[in-house]
Order: sequence, then C-alpha cells, then structure tokens
Amino acid sequence: MFVFDTIATYAQGRVVDITTGKPIKGALIQTQYTCREDCGLKTSITNAAGFFRLGWVGCNGPGANRPLSIHAASYQTINTTAAEFGAGAYLHIELAALPKRR
Repeated sequence: MFVFDTIATYAQGRVVDITTGKPIKGALIQTQYTCREDCGLKTSITNAAGFFRLGWVGCNGPGANRPLSIHAASYQTINTTAAEFGAGAYLHIELAALPKRR
C-alpha cells in the first residue's frame, strides 16, 4: 500500500527588531526537514519588509516540529528544535540586537 501525505506544509512569517518593531531585512531563516529520510535544508532570506516564506518543509503533516535557525547581522541568533510547522504556518519572530561594543 502506498501512502502519500497531501498536506502542503510550508511556513511564512516576519522577522522584526524586538525593541523597535521594525522589520529586519536580510535575515537568514533555515529549517531541516525529513520525509521518511533526510530530505534537506530549506532556506529563505527576509525582504525589506521582514517577510519570508519557506516552501515545502516536510511531509509529516500539521503539528510537525522542525529545527529552526534565524541569523541576522547585529542581532542575536535563534536556534530551536521545537518550531511547529503545519499547513500554512505563520511565524512572528522578534530578534534582540547584540550589545554595542565600546
């Protein structure tokens, strides 16, 4: 018997500065996903308004957890293993600026 998961699992969202609420352009968003075997790394870069979209991020259906990394110049990096992706997940991500060097 052949089983195919037909749920389109993707994620989109926005990355902003936690203090100002302003969008962060050029942030790198990455997630690792699996489909019964290692399928690869998905990557997206935020646009000028801070928005991003990660295409197909796996076939485990709604509620599937994935590792997620967010990197942006001059901001603290976020790495988590518990980002929940489902059909059309929306992620609002707030990054804290790194302390200024004296």
